[in-house]
Amino acid sequence: MKTKHLQIAFSFVVLVSLACTCSALPDLTAIANDLATPTASASSGGSTSTKVSPAPTTSGGGGAQPTKGKFDTIFPLPTSVKNFTGGGGETSVNFQTDMSLKDTITFYKKAFADMGLKERTVNTAVTDSTFSFVFDGYKNGKAIVIQGVALGANSTNVNIRFESL
Repeated sequence: MKTKHLQIAFSFVVLVSLACTCSALPDLTAIANDLATPTASASSGGSTSTKVSPAPTTSGGGGAQPTKGKFDTIFPLPTSVKNFTGGGGETSVNFQTDMSLKDTITFYKKAFADMGLKERTVNTAVTDSTFSFVFDGYKNGKAIVIQGVALGANSTNVNIRFESL
């Protein structure tokens, strides 16, 4: 009998902790809908200037030169990069930058256009606090997906990866 009460009590504790954990998570359905719904992209007027490194140049075909500096990635990076994670080369990367969301969008649209890539506008989604873009034309045949989340007025988390879309 005591064993049965312990099992019930243990099950109750597990269920309560799961409920607390799940309730603290963001509404993933709303986030997915935000990313899937195309919206008008941010306007280019009135942005504050942020010092960024120039995008890599290519000789056609959508290829990229490795980003100069201490990060092993083919993706262009702004000057301000913190908490960088990535496996090197063409693997996905995640980092934070001191750029605003708007300036991050401007930087990457220009950098990928300078690489000869074309934005897949049907997949473009921009809100006040997030963005998601897909660019085609890279030499490996995969799409580049870049997503960002504003962490504050001048802080943005960025994730860039290849996907077969």
